Amino acid sequence: MSHELKRFLFVVNPISGGRDKSTFLQHLPQWAQNHNYELHIYKTTGNNDRQSIEETIKKEKPQVVVAVGGDGTCKLVAESLQGSDAVLGIIPFGSANGLATSLRIPTDPQAALQALPQMQVYKLDALYVNKSLTLHLADIGFNAKVIHRFQEEEVRGWWGYFKLYLQERRSLTPFKIRFHLPHAQERKWFSKKAYILVIANMQRYGTGALINPVGRANDGKFELVVIRPIQWWRLLLALPLFFSDKHLQRGLSKIWQTDYAELYLKKAEELQVDGEPMGKHKKVVVRLKKQAIPILCPQEQTNNGLSLFS
Repeated sequence: MSHELKRFLFVVNPISGGRDKSTFLQHLPQWAQNHNYELHIYKTTGNNDRQSIEETIKKEKPQVVVAVGGDGTCKLVAESLQGSDAVLGIIPFGSANGLATSLRIPTDPQAALQALPQMQVYKLDALYVNKSLTLHLADIGFNAKVIHRFQEEEVRGWWGYFKLYLQERRSLTPFKIRFHLPHAQERKWFSKKAYILVIANMQRYGTGALINPVGRANDGKFELVVIRPIQWWRLLLALPLFFSDKHLQRGLSKIWQTDYAELYLKKAEELQVDGEPMGKHKKVVVRLKKQAIPILCPQEQTNNGLSLFS
């Protein structure tokens, strides 16, 4: 990390992942003192957090704003940083930590904290899915339905998510998507059926599932990954294939790469963005802003030999 980055604001989501953060917070002042950092802490309340964080940033003028939580907390902090020169940092502490997982940030919060001073500044592409900032992954269909219930019933942790996943399997029905990729060299209009359509700037879900093996975080492109319809029990048996690129090799999914997309659905389907439910939509527009978000990541950024940054 640059020696010029000395002023830190930690934005802590107290309820993310259903995990106690008191021990972590107790260690923060000593960590900051050891590195001669200026430390400020903001705890989210769920009430006007974005406005409060933006006001705190203007007042304290941090050079690094660290999201302590899951993908939703990272999204909140990144939105709050727009118009600021501060760098985004991540301590994974949520039910889903897909962004941190994709960026090879240590999954243990204490390990991530100790690694933070050695990290380097990279720049992420920013996606805007129906104008909502997306750092990691958005999707339409079955997974978004599960995440909607996950938020609605206020469950926490992966066991709660998996329970809802099994309960929702009866709603695993295919839907039709009409794609418009105006910048594509070949087919600009086409239709597909899917269980899930993933809009991906990154490679992995928080589970570690490698949904988008070709994804790179700042190449000016994003990927549309279609999980094709098969019997639900066959999809359940095939889940291990999604932890490598074998789901592509076996024809369970297909990927299109673009920098802009319009998606038209026959009927409104659930949409989620970075783990946050966004309601049902019949049209989804995806735009990209290249290398828009500075972020701290470990220096070695590879996945199966593929660099995560161009």
